[in-house]
Amino acid sequence: MTQEKAKQIVSISPDLRLELDDHNYTLKRRHLVDPTRAPGYKAPADGSIPPTSEKWLDIGYYPVSPRGFVAAVQAAVLRVDTEGVDTLAGLVAAYKAEAERLSALIEREVSV
Repeated sequence: MTQEKAKQIVSISPDLRLELDDHNYTLKRRHLVDPTRAPGYKAPADGSIPPTSEKWLDIGYYPVSPRGFVAAVQAAVLRVDTEGVDTLAGLVAAYKAEAERLSALIEREVSV
């Protein structure tokens, strides 16, 4: 029986990260959970406000291979924050800037 390695976690951005285990790259998105916004929420009698918690949700699975890695990075690029972009050219520019940022990060880390 072989022992599995611990998962490696690589931060891509504040809201995205990549987890690597023996079989998959898992792309995860940060999700903030505010209990006060739940449909059945009732405020405590003492008036305290419960803290917001953070969850990391799986949004994609990719095989551990060069193609799987490229696909995971491309999926991360497509999830870049594009708020305020209102033209196709602006969207392409945002994707291109994120792809260049990730490429530079990968190149810097791999060349070490």
